[in-house]
Amino acid sequence: MFNEYLEIIYFKNYKFIIYILILCFGLIHLSNYKFSDNIILISPMLIFPQIVDGIIFSYLRVKYGIAYSILIHSFHNLILIALKYS
Repeated sequence: MFNEYLEIIYFKNYKFIIYILILCFGLIHLSNYKFSDNIILISPMLIFPQIVDGIIFSYLRVKYGIAYSILIHSFHNLILIALKYS
């Protein structure tokens, strides 16, 4: 019964939940930076690319499944790391 109630809430608020999770995805990536007052001020510019990535990964998750989303995220990170150290 409780699971049915959660499913109803989830499906009624699906888009809102996805957008909140995308925002959380972007905010979590603030941990990539050393904390300072300047980071707080420019955080919208810093997390904007991660929010865009979160939108793309969420679309892939919904359309093709979690495996594709994880795979594309992994390749994305691999490319960025390769560029950083090349």
